[in-house]
Order: sequence, then structure tokens, then C-alpha cells
Amino acid sequence: MPRPGSGFFEKLAKLPVLAEVGNWMPRTVKRGLCQEVVLQGDQVRLSDLPVLTTWPEDGGPFITLGLSHTRNKQTGHRNVGLYRLQVFDDRTLGFHTQLHHDGARNRHGYHLDERMPVAVSFGGDPALTYAATAPLPPFLSEVMFAGFLRGEGIEMVPCVTNDLEVPADSEIVIEGYVNPGELRREGPFGDHTGYYSLADDYPVLHVEAITMRRNPVFPATIVGRPPQEDAYLGLATERIFLPLLRLVLPEIRDMHLPAAGAFHNLVILSMKKEYPGHAQK
Repeated sequence: MPRPGSGFFEKLAKLPVLAEVGNWMPRTVKRGLCQEVVLQGDQVRLSDLPVLTTWPEDGGPFITLGLSHTRNKQTGHRNVGLYRLQVFDDRTLGFHTQLHHDGARNRHGYHLDERMPVAVSFGGDPALTYAATAPLPPFLSEVMFAGFLRGEGIEMVPCVTNDLEVPADSEIVIEGYVNPGELRREGPFGDHTGYYSLADDYPVLHVEAITMRRNPVFPATIVGRPPQEDAYLGLATERIFLPLLRLVLPEIRDMHLPAAGAFHNLVILSMKKEYPGHAQK
């Protein structure tokens, strides 16, 4: 059983202090493998990517393993989220950021007709893909967290068409922008709950460039009736974050996020009961 505050999370609590000196901090480089090929203007064709249409009632092809990079306009904090992206045509995507997502919060800092830069990276170190799914506090960058997990900072390269940075070793990068006031119907989508999520209105991501390695690999994941591939990410989260939960609630002894509950609809806890009604508390 993990000891509260030990090891991983004892270090994690010190991340803000260590941020200026840790060797896991991201490093900016001038050029990366992800920009060996640069496509802009009429060369941009999302239809050239092998995007999956997985289930019969899906609204279209969906990018399922792209890491969406945005930046908070007020604080400057970068965010990386794992959001689905529906391909509408060769130059536009549905930017599925729900109200509680950091990607949506960042969007709200812009005027309705103002462009918010977005970059979607594919591949690179799997630690960053996991970090994009992790329940991190808003002040902690997923890129820094991934560097902490791998023990070495991730090399980041400036985008070609905007001021964001993406992992230099990405396979493919989609660069573009969102106008917060422009919405389009997105979905349905065969979701990780085992049911279709209904169609709704979400922002449109306009693609300005696609950069890639010379012989890129297109990562994707199957989303649908559990257990699917995301089941193992849920198991990793419960093991990694249990010590942090016990720092706040030391009476908790263990937890399990079953795939049948889609990881966030059901949590099974064991605890040391110390008084009547403790479990309800």
C-alpha cells in the first residue's frame, strides 16, 4: 500500500518550487522531426490522413488520439488535452471541448471574433499522451508533468503559423485556429461509455498547416463499448493518483475505477471507518 506523501507525490508537491531547476522542464529547439514536411494553403488536405470512422452512426471520421495544444490568454499557461476532433472537410474540424475542459476555459478568454491558436500533435513520447488525460490541477502543465514522468524535459518546437509550441518528435502536427463565436453541429460519436454521445454545437477548428515527419505514423485509438484501449489509462490513473487522494483523505485505503463505470461514473473505495456516518462524509 502506498504511503501518503511518499515517492512520486512527495516530489509532485514540490513541482512549483523545482520548476526553475528541474531537468524535466520542456526545452525549445529551432527545428524538429515533425517539420520535415510542411504543407500550407492548397496543400492542406485532412482527407490524406487515415482518420477512422468507427461506428455506424458516427457523424463522420473522428481523430481520437490527437493532443490539442492551447494557451490561456490571461495567464499564459499552456494546456494539452485529448479531445476528439470530427473531420468536416479538408480544412475544418470539430473542436470538441466541453465546458469543464481546460481547452474550453482557454477559449473563453478570447473575443467571439478573435482567433485562438490551436495545434494538434500526434505521437511523440507516450508519457505526454497519458499526461493529457490525467486529472492535473490548472497550474500544472501537462508538458512539465510528462517531463517529470520520463525524467527528462520534452523538446518543443515553435509552430509554423502561430506562437504555440509542440513536441519536436511528433509524427504529425495540425496547426490552426478557433473563433470562439463560430459553432457547428458535431457528432454523434460512439463514446467510451458504450453509447453514442448526441450531436451538439462545438467550435470549428480551421486548419492552416499540416507538418509531419517524412514517413509519419498516424496514431489512433478505438473508442467505444468498454473495455477498450483507454481502460488501461484508467488503471494507471488510479494507481498514480491514489497517494495524492490519501494526502487529502487519509482514511482511504484503496480505490478502483472500473471500466464498466467509464472511470469517472463509478469509484469503488475501501476506507478505515472511524465513526458513524464516516462513509457518507
